[in-house]
Amino acid sequence: MIRPLLSEDASRHLELLIALDQQTDTMLYEHGERSTDAGDYRNKLDANLNKQLFIWISEDQDVYHGHLAVIPCQLNRNRHKASVVIGLLPKYQNMGIGGKLMDAALEWSMNQGLHRLELTVMTHNEPAIALYKRKKFAIEGTVRHSLLVNGEWVDEYIMGRLL
Repeated sequence: MIRPLLSEDASRHLELLIALDQQTDTMLYEHGERSTDAGDYRNKLDANLNKQLFIWISEDQDVYHGHLAVIPCQLNRNRHKASVVIGLLPKYQNMGIGGKLMDAALEWSMNQGLHRLELTVMTHNEPAIALYKRKKFAIEGTVRHSLLVNGEWVDEYIMGRLL
């Protein structure tokens, strides 16, 4: 089931984020880099959720599979666009969940009157790139040596979609 994240989901959402950090090398945070203070996370979520941050989660029988966040820009010149961040636990990939999360975010973004969504993705993350292309995102550029992952420089694509 895909649904919006609620404030009371904070502890379980933080557990999902930590699991993503542990189980994947394609997210920004490294294992152990994220704060594990559930109270602090809930305070940050309460301050930003449904104001400057909109999150959907995928869950089944109280097990979180993944999430997608839309972060709208706030200034007059860029408030027509938002950034997208998606994370899905490896054992739930290739099951259509990422597409459903993206569909929820696209529908919400269009209903909000956004004109553009953008994201970055590591150039070797072929499954994610394929998902984004299926959802009509286009590669708009390459950021060389954007990240240092496990001691190796990694390039990222900037991808965007007009709504």
